[in-house]
Amino acid sequence: MPYVKTIDYSDLQTGRLECFQRFGNMEDFPVVSSPYAECKRAYRGGKVLDVGAGAPRPLSRVLGLGEGTYYALDTDPGGTFEFASYDDIPPGLQFDLVVMNQVLEHLTVDDAHASVERAFAVTRSGGALVVSVPNAQHPVRYDSNVTHVTNWNHCDLFGMIRLVGYEVEAVLRSNKRRLTRNPLRRWVVRVVCKEFRVDWCDTLIITARKP
Repeated sequence: MPYVKTIDYSDLQTGRLECFQRFGNMEDFPVVSSPYAECKRAYRGGKVLDVGAGAPRPLSRVLGLGEGTYYALDTDPGGTFEFASYDDIPPGLQFDLVVMNQVLEHLTVDDAHASVERAFAVTRSGGALVVSVPNAQHPVRYDSNVTHVTNWNHCDLFGMIRLVGYEVEAVLRSNKRRLTRNPLRRWVVRVVCKEFRVDWCDTLIITARKP
């Protein structure tokens, strides 16, 4: 991995093995409605940091949060955010939930690792992390956006998050469109996914907590 400088290959391998032993293969991961639903499930109150929030700041509406509890970190010139980088976060400010919804695929492996490390540093003990990325096993999802940089598979994303220090609670899948109800089409989907090692869900979600 010459382009990856901050993570040892052996550490990734360890993470891959742990991911498989605990959660199995892609088809074993539960299918949930959306990353936002998992954010609501993980949130137990307190302050939220939304990394890569986007100008509309949809997470604030999903959780029903406002000033003093919801903080957005983003560099989009089209939006207004509390922070433009982790360096802007005041010393001592800790968060009970950190969300990275469709963010890490826009970064190199090293930059993504650094971002999760910075997130860990500002996560309160017992606080949650929710990360979502395009599902690397979906045939077209990752290639649908020219700004995508890293195609994270579930094992490597798990390993990186564990390496930082979070305890992973779940590895999940979601899709914007529900799987067809037609029995024949469902059978075709199952056969194609199995034979070509692809998945019909377009999003991978990992939820974790800081010890």
